[in-house]
Amino acid sequence: MAIDHGEGRRLRVLFVDDEASLVALARYTLERSGWDVVAAHDGHEALAILERDHNTIDVIVLDPILPDVSGDQLLDRMQEIDDTVPVVVASRLEAGRVADILGRRTAQFVHKPYSLVALPCSLNEALGQAAAVRQRASYPVAHADLA
Repeated sequence: MAIDHGEGRRLRVLFVDDEASLVALARYTLERSGWDVVAAHDGHEALAILERDHNTIDVIVLDPILPDVSGDQLLDRMQEIDDTVPVVVASRLEAGRVADILGRRTAQFVHKPYSLVALPCSLNEALGQAAAVRQRASYPVAHADLA
């Protein structure tokens, strides 16, 4: 189940993958778990959606191997648009290889093909980690804490 956003709307995921069957499976799985899914089938479409809707995108699922742009370039551009949106990388590659490609800048990794449990759980974990980072950043460090 998706974590409640508290704003009267479902959490929204930007799902970026060029494999139509996996997009359909992810949409079905996530919508049944309470998510609103926006799909992009290539990097340029994903950037256009993120530029337009970044204030309503809660998390991004990104296939790092797309036909039109490299995963690291796409992630760089996405972070320029909004570096507060957590990213879950979805790939058939091993997690270590994906980390090498993307420079270890992702919140979560989920292996393709998706399980009905793993994908929603990975999104919720990514949101939880992002919230924890924001919360830590909001607390000032006292000088006594540095001793």
